[in-house]
Amino acid sequence: MQKPNNIEPYDCIIVGCGSSGLSLAWYLIQELGETYKILLIERSFENRKNKTWCFWDEDAKPDIISSRIFWNDLVFGNQKEKITGSLINYTYRMISSASYEEMMIKELCKYKNIFWAEDTVKSIQEDDSYTTVIAENGIYNTKKVFKSNIRQKDITNSVYLKQHFLGWKVKTDNAVFDHKKAVLMDFNVAQKNATAFMYLLPFSGSTALVEYTMFSKNVLEKDEYEYEINKYLYDNFGLTADDYKVTETEGGAIPMIMRGSKLNEGKNIFNIGVAAGSNKPTTGYAFNRIHRINMQIAKHISKGEEPQVLNLSPKRYRFYDILLLDILENQPDASVNIFSKLFKRNSMDSILKFMDEKAGFLENMRLLVTLPWGPFLKALWRNRKHILTGKF
Repeated sequence: MQKPNNIEPYDCIIVGCGSSGLSLAWYLIQELGETYKILLIERSFENRKNKTWCFWDEDAKPDIISSRIFWNDLVFGNQKEKITGSLINYTYRMISSASYEEMMIKELCKYKNIFWAEDTVKSIQEDDSYTTVIAENGIYNTKKVFKSNIRQKDITNSVYLKQHFLGWKVKTDNAVFDHKKAVLMDFNVAQKNATAFMYLLPFSGSTALVEYTMFSKNVLEKDEYEYEINKYLYDNFGLTADDYKVTETEGGAIPMIMRGSKLNEGKNIFNIGVAAGSNKPTTGYAFNRIHRINMQIAKHISKGEEPQVLNLSPKRYRFYDILLLDILENQPDASVNIFSKLFKRNSMDSILKFMDEKAGFLENMRLLVTLPWGPFLKALWRNRKHILTGKF
């Protein structure tokens, strides 16, 4: 890794080097070559907390990234049944943040125009000449700053929930998991006056990620998540705490928000990643969307245009998201029935295509008519003034 060289200002500085920061650097290199000077700033490039990212569109990531863990069969469950569907046009893939970052950093270190600073940013200031990043160990000048840290004041939306979760990677004494099937949603868990489900990714017959996930405004205490995971493992696989070992944990709270289109903080300061609303508001999936947005940013800059960090979703999908977020917030009892109808009446491929906002208008209509309309009409009425403005 090349240390900062502050003799001349950088063409851009990227603050935060997860998937959004690293992929933006990679796309900028592809579009602008080795003359575009980039500084990457992160508190530490080693020993960062590992996270799980899932996606299903192979075109939405740098070609140097490989995901060796995937599933062709997905499972949906509720209190009455479990539905298994096979994927034909997609594979559901998982990559760990540690693997992703290792591959991307190794690739980016090949370029002499990439510089690396392990530092903590204190403030970012703009003047007529340059934008200045003031950190604990240095002061860096640049033309543009892209930052991926999210703050509460960045959140400007009409509907605000959190998708919060705790997951365990477990290793069992015996092979109990079907490693060919990923459980996308199993609602046969405690709902706690909200919308909750279990998410299970089996890596082998004896190893899996088991994650209790909830849509609500307030997060739970840690022991509440742990109780539900323990109970699920016992109810579904007959496992007691003595039958498995927790090898890794992950958790967090993803803002499920509808963002406006102006996401820059200044003339030359731009948000990226989740800070820019790259996660799908109603599902939390962000991996594909982050890469598509960053690809667009790099293309704009290569053409001498201002980067457009805009809401990626077509307007009709933003309309659907407003209604579903309202249902999750105000009609959680209806949510399980909506998801049950969705998975029972549609193929897994069509659901993933819809979730990834790749389906056309007619495909949307064929899927939406399979859902109960009552909750959506109530949500439409509650949001009528906001929707009629057309500003969403």
